[in-house]
Amino acid sequence: ILPLFFLFWVFVKYNLKKTIIFVLQLSFLIAVYFGWILSITDLRNFIHQTTGQTPLFYLFYTGLHNYIFIPVFWFATLLVLAAIGAVAYLKLTDQKPRTLLPVLKWISVALFAVAVIFCLFNYHCRFV
Repeated sequence: ILPLFFLFWVFVKYNLKKTIIFVLQLSFLIAVYFGWILSITDLRNFIHQTTGQTPLFYLFYTGLHNYIFIPVFWFATLLVLAAIGAVAYLKLTDQKPRTLLPVLKWISVALFAVAVIFCLFNYHCRFV
């Protein structure tokens, strides 16, 4: 009921024309948001997660599975984009490639930690 009161407030504070424009813009943004949500997961998972009725499997599926099990083409594309970004960063800042080594070490440690956590999570959830 709160959105209706807000809409009424917009109507009282401004006029009908601005209220209609506001409703159209808000509807467009909501449609884009739901389109994005539906491209990641189905609506049932989204409703379960936003209403506090989320089983552990749905959190795993939408939180980890969709990001880890990506197609090889997308993974290769991400690697190429990361390499291009690294080369561009080095060229723009006139630094040598060895300056990226500490950053790459931390990235590899973080990815290793994520992989270990994922393996433990996958192992324990399989037998539950």
